[in-house]
Amino acid sequence: MAYNEAVNDARETQQTLAPEKFLTGKILAAETATSQTLAESHIHLEGPTQVMEFSGVSADTGVAVSRVVARVCVDIRNVRAIDAEGNDVTATGRSDIYGLDVEFSGNSELLLISDYEVNPEIPC
Repeated sequence: MAYNEAVNDARETQQTLAPEKFLTGKILAAETATSQTLAESHIHLEGPTQVMEFSGVSADTGVAVSRVVARVCVDIRNVRAIDAEGNDVTATGRSDIYGLDVEFSGNSELLLISDYEVNPEIPC
């Protein structure tokens, strides 16, 4: 997934990601707010997220705004939250692997991530 690669590259180089290239709607707003909260707290994320599995669930492409739904398994075991002093402040007990229901929306030229939700029933 291009978004996952862009996020990993931004973390590795400590560059600012341009989320509007990949996200739209409420997920863009949520991710922007999360980034601002982390910055205000002087916390940054390090380490890559890995997409373990991606499978299509449905596609509605015969309308003005196409909608595609997929199930995605992501591995965040190597992602760490680091404070301004360099301390690892990653939440203890955090799950390393998540199943996500991801929604893409757009047109025949471009699909953007418009929503996602953690789904504990996805077997990853």
